[in-house]
Amino acid sequence: TLSEWLQTLFTLPDTAPWFARGNRVYNERGISAAGNANADAQTLTDAAPHADYRPDRVFRRPDGSLLVIDYKFGRTYSKHRTQVANYAALLQEIADTKVEAIVYYARNHYLMHVY
Repeated sequence: TLSEWLQTLFTLPDTAPWFARGNRVYNERGISAAGNANADAQTLTDAAPHADYRPDRVFRRPDGSLLVIDYKFGRTYSKHRTQVANYAALLQEIADTKVEAIVYYARNHYLMHVY
């Protein structure tokens, strides 16, 4: 059931920290690539409809580090790893902080650590 799936998500050792107090959460925010005409604010922004990259969720942890998560609901593909690694590399360059990146396959709670 959905309730059981959510309970698992909230309690798994790898995913429970995503819901900890103190995290700042950015959902579906665009990241403009450096050197791009849309890159006037090279940070996560709501006003970037033409953004080059749009991760599903980015957490800024209390220590300042970032966690990038992209949710997938189907099969595992290598292009998912590449996609999320690109998000992480760009954020690393822009934010100059530690970045961790994960592809999260929701159906079976599988986490692919990418960066």
